[in-house]
Amino acid sequence: MNCHFSNENIRVVIEESLFKIVITNLIKNAFQHSSNNAIEINVNHHQIQTTNAIDKNSNLSASFAETSFGVGLQLIERICDKLHWQFQVTQDDNTFTTTLSWIPEK
Repeated sequence: MNCHFSNENIRVVIEESLFKIVITNLIKNAFQHSSNNAIEINVNHHQIQTTNAIDKNSNLSASFAETSFGVGLQLIERICDKLHWQFQVTQDDNTFTTTLSWIPEK
């Protein structure tokens, strides 16, 4: 497994237990559905983004919402709705990206 992680030496004030649940699901699914088990994680003061190359043998190339993340995706969406976080999924032929954004503390 390879993981590229970058940050800006930041400190985030956020609901820790729910944040851990969301991040764990995002990273686990990125590894599970990546080719070569390689993912990229980028973090800044208001978002975290995971990107992985799509494993063509994975269900990820089918419908994301229906086949890949299932209950995990529903859990992420419910937590994001509750805490007013933004969650986006983008996919092209080769990569799959999730972006979780929140309002930074002032």
